[in-house]
Amino acid sequence: MADEVDFIVARPFVSEHFSDKLNKFSISQSKKIHSSVLKQNYNEAVEHSSKEKEDFMKVLNKFQKANEQEECEETLTAIFNCASKDVNFNPKEQKQIGKTMKTKLEDLFEFLYELASNYDFTRERVNLLHIRSALQIILDDFSKYPTDVEGETLQSAINAIVSVGDDTVSELDSAVEHWKRYVVSESQVFSVKHLKKPEAIPCSHTWWR
Repeated sequence: MADEVDFIVARPFVSEHFSDKLNKFSISQSKKIHSSVLKQNYNEAVEHSSKEKEDFMKVLNKFQKANEQEECEETLTAIFNCASKDVNFNPKEQKQIGKTMKTKLEDLFEFLYELASNYDFTRERVNLLHIRSALQIILDDFSKYPTDVEGETLQSAINAIVSVGDDTVSELDSAVEHWKRYVVSESQVFSVKHLKKPEAIPCSHTWWR
């Protein structure tokens, strides 16, 4: 019987220097891919935020020309959409927002009060959490925007309404709580997922889950 011979397949020799270069190349490529993904995500975010801003400024222009409470719901929805996309406004846009909101603030509060106090849950026309957050954006952020009066901000107009004992916020908060219970138990349009806070919405908006 012939002697058994063990065949050993030679492994290709890789020098330590070449291996080090290979590792560096791999890391470099990984960084490039990661950077490319981040850039793509950033560009997509900018594109979306630009669209939200453009849509909002168009709605704001309609709101400025509207009679009484017309366009209020659309304006509030547009405000929420901008907030949920973390849209920032430049000084010129801030002044336009402040100027328009100052002239329409009373109509807006009246609309919100009527919506909250007479809300028909069965119509299911709007997510009340969007409306509530939009109001808070006005109170917290838009309030700092300048108006058409030198040195004045929208906060002055807000104070003029709130100081007379306006119950809009409390009425809306009450409606929101009732609406959330309705969503969980009976709604055919909304579900629990519609109660989850979007990432860009501040944590201070505690009406979200």
